[in-house]
Amino acid sequence: RKLRSIDDQRIYTAGIRLPQEATQHFPFPQELEKQASSIQMWMGRSRQNHALTKLHCDIYTSLLVQIWGKKRARLYPPQHHCYLYPMQAFRGYQPCLVNPLKPDIQRYPEFLKAQCFEVEINPGDMLVIPSGWFHSLEAEGLNFSVSRGIPLEAASDCKLPL
Repeated sequence: RKLRSIDDQRIYTAGIRLPQEATQHFPFPQELEKQASSIQMWMGRSRQNHALTKLHCDIYTSLLVQIWGKKRARLYPPQHHCYLYPMQAFRGYQPCLVNPLKPDIQRYPEFLKAQCFEVEINPGDMLVIPSGWFHSLEAEGLNFSVSRGIPLEAASDCKLPL
């Protein structure tokens, strides 16, 4: 994926693979290393009230670590999928038609029934986004985070330190 710029105020990498030389700075539990996806980096800036990552769900459990800046995640449980208007055909992740920041209630009236959890992540925080949970991410100002995906079976066996 390439660096995207919609206008002068938003530039974002949208999940570029972290260069091999930098992976040593982001250690990962050895027992999950073979099952995990490559490290993705998410870096850039956005405008207020605009999503960096549109509403979707991933087939993997995502481990998102905030390095600098802060983000707000909106998380919707899997049982609310019918209110989020997910696309039926997908590969790797399932995007939704509704924009949770500016929902068009005329087109997507069921969205009013969806309940979301909002979480702010700051530098040093890790957010675990379980497989099947729909989510979107926002940020104000410059930010940088990294993520890895692990299969649901591996994630359920994983014991992360608190």
